[in-house]
Amino acid sequence: MTSRLIRALLFSSILIAGCRGPTGGEAAPATPDSGVVTDSGETVTTFTVLPDDPGIRYVGRWNLSDPTAPELGWQGGSLALAFQGTDATLTLDAGNAKEYARIIVDGDQTTTSHVALLPGPNTVVLAENLDSGPHTVEFVRETYWGTNFIPREIQVTGSKLLEPPPKATRSIEFYGDSNLAG
Repeated sequence: MTSRLIRALLFSSILIAGCRGPTGGEAAPATPDSGVVTDSGETVTTFTVLPDDPGIRYVGRWNLSDPTAPELGWQGGSLALAFQGTDATLTLDAGNAKEYARIIVDGDQTTTSHVALLPGPNTVVLAENLDSGPHTVEFVRETYWGTNFIPREIQVTGSKLLEPPPKATRSIEFYGDSNLAG
């Protein structure tokens, strides 16, 4: 079977079974209809990562007063996670204006994706068809037209969520007014 067909069958079986994936960096439970065992013995499934999962690293001006619905108000803020797998998508509410974001896979700044987000709910492909293995994805807000982003869930096709990417060891602080933001 092709990997796309396997992913489609996995997704369908999860929808039918109504499974909810892991939290806290644990792999999804292996059940006959929720995963495929690879040649290496790894169980691959599609699982959900919710916004309050400690495996997500938030950077920038996030309102985290409700950990189940964090709000990103300013450009430059990001969320990142690491996973063992091949694909990841982010579902978020982009507010009431068209906004733009950038997606960085495995820290490669030269091959980033620039995505347009329409007002309301959006599903954004963070990564797809990657070689099976450890990967990092980062979603960075590029514009701010006056409304907040609220991530709802991340769907990962793989075996588990890994420790979040490390925080930067250095930072730069800018002082200025709104002109500094562009």
